[in-house]
Amino acid sequence: MRIPKFEYLAPKKLEDAVSFLKKYKGDIKVVAGGTDLIVNMKQRTITPKYLINLKEIADLDFINYKKNDGLKIGALTALRTIEKSGVIREKFPVIAKAAHEVASVQIRNVGTLGGNICLNTRCWYYNQPLYWRKSFPFCFKVGGDCCNVVKKGKQCYALFSADTVPALIGLDAKIKV
Repeated sequence: MRIPKFEYLAPKKLEDAVSFLKKYKGDIKVVAGGTDLIVNMKQRTITPKYLINLKEIADLDFINYKKNDGLKIGALTALRTIEKSGVIREKFPVIAKAAHEVASVQIRNVGTLGGNICLNTRCWYYNQPLYWRKSFPFCFKVGGDCCNVVKKGKQCYALFSADTVPALIGLDAKIKV
């Protein structure tokens, strides 16, 4: 499957990224690792006009720990980096374990904490190629009036599947988006 056409944006500064997000609001998607977004674009569940790559913004890739300030992890920090971090393994092993549970080593090398936190919900019907989805009535997730998972359901029953979020909730983490 091919990815739909889009305009590619690659800012080097956070301020420029914010400017693009404001300018193209509603028509833009953010990518860093792309392990989820690219698949969704191929399946046509997402078809943005603009794709903004954040990977070049170095300020968002970090792990800092100070006893008085606690742990801070940048949104662009690779899940594998988190999994292997000595300070995280020692002080917050549940975060390292959660990062380890994400997919495969190859995905964890590319996927980011921010991307894992911002995952879209999953649905066996919705997360399929467009030609397959067209064989069913459109569901709540795409503006339809049914849930194909739970027949006669009055709401969408797609599930959130990020591995790191329960660990972060359990630690009462604060997240800045």
